[in-house]
Amino acid sequence: MTELLRIDELSYAYKKETSIYESAQITIDSNDVIGFVAPNGAGKTTLFKLLSGNVKSDEIRQINKKNKVSISYIGDQSILFDNFTGLEFLNYMAHGTDNQKEKLEKFLAFFDVDFLSKKIGKLSLGQRQIIFIISSFLTSAQLILLDEPFNGLDPLNTTLGSKFIKKFGAEYNQTIIVSSHIMLGLSGLASKVWTIEDKKISIHNVENWSEQRLGNLFIESYSK
Repeated sequence: MTELLRIDELSYAYKKETSIYESAQITIDSNDVIGFVAPNGAGKTTLFKLLSGNVKSDEIRQINKKNKVSISYIGDQSILFDNFTGLEFLNYMAHGTDNQKEKLEKFLAFFDVDFLSKKIGKLSLGQRQIIFIISSFLTSAQLILLDEPFNGLDPLNTTLGSKFIKKFGAEYNQTIIVSSHIMLGLSGLASKVWTIEDKKISIHNVENWSEQRLGNLFIESYSK
């Protein structure tokens, strides 16, 4: 793997009062899949917003300008238009991306869902999450940030979603960071897991870890 993005020192405070990161170091390798595990409010979404430019930081702005890394971050499901059908929304998201028709056909065949003719506003949370996962990959960005993509999914679709992320991230040479509090989604998916400790990012190489060892890391990360 080659280094895609490196930040040697990141400090960020919310409204200059609450410090979230202090001199944090981040290294992201190309074609990697990284899990991001930490309690709610610890700074997972904040880091995604910093990396994607939705929250401004001089450190991030300088790094992104230097490395010219394209980053895709949709964020929460607020972008899902309730009056669109699932298929209308996915065609909208695919518009203007490389190999858009081929990509979308592959993604839909993988999930083989039967609810895309329905309005998004009438879908369950799990169905909306599947659309969210598919739409996140309708991009040619080098780095894709997925914020809690397994929320609302049953175990079968959590496993399927995990396989989808791993398969198509590799096929299209994209690097993926997945924040999640659902261990099943990251088991067998992530080669590394990030946790937040003392306002810094700790990196754990978990490629050959057992589910029990990974579970212990989840427990430890939430108890800090």
